[in-house]
Amino acid sequence: MDELYTMADIADILHTPESTIRSHCKRFDMFMSYIGEDRERRYKSESLDVLRTVAECYARKMPTNQIIEHLSRLYPQTVAAEQQQASSEQQQAIVEQQQAALPQQLALAMMMLFVAGQKEIMQELTKTNDRLDQMEQQQTATMVIDGERHKQVDTAITEWRIEKERRREWEEEIEKRLKENRTFWARIMWWR
Repeated sequence: MDELYTMADIADILHTPESTIRSHCKRFDMFMSYIGEDRERRYKSESLDVLRTVAECYARKMPTNQIIEHLSRLYPQTVAAEQQQASSEQQQAIVEQQQAALPQQLALAMMMLFVAGQKEIMQELTKTNDRLDQMEQQQTATMVIDGERHKQVDTAITEWRIEKERRREWEEEIEKRLKENRTFWARIMWWR
């Protein structure tokens, strides 16, 4: 099993002030391999190599963004199991919030359709659909989940797509009714 180190241990091994090690560990956390949290956090030996590389880069006066690029080429980025779980739960919560908000968004869009001009509303709905499409693409690209959670997300996306299709059908129905209303008002105006 890998040996585990505290920040004080690392500072002693690398002959560097603990405050500097703490700063580097925080700034380059995505490359650090560790277990535990807060005061219980212990770093794996791979983190020593990362910190040595960081020290060498700073010695060469490299800016932080270049150091991150350099580290990206040399070391894999790590994500703690707790972070993966939290990320998965956050993504699930976002999907649920979006599902809950869709009927409200649709009702608001229908009210606006009768109050405002049809063209403005169609543009707004198009923008909303584009934003929802972007959010779906972002979720699909960033989700790292397994088994049951994956099935739940697939179900949520399918339901969202069905809701989107319903919304499109409602938009067509509203457009049809607006045309009928225009015809009706045109007839009434003719009688005046």
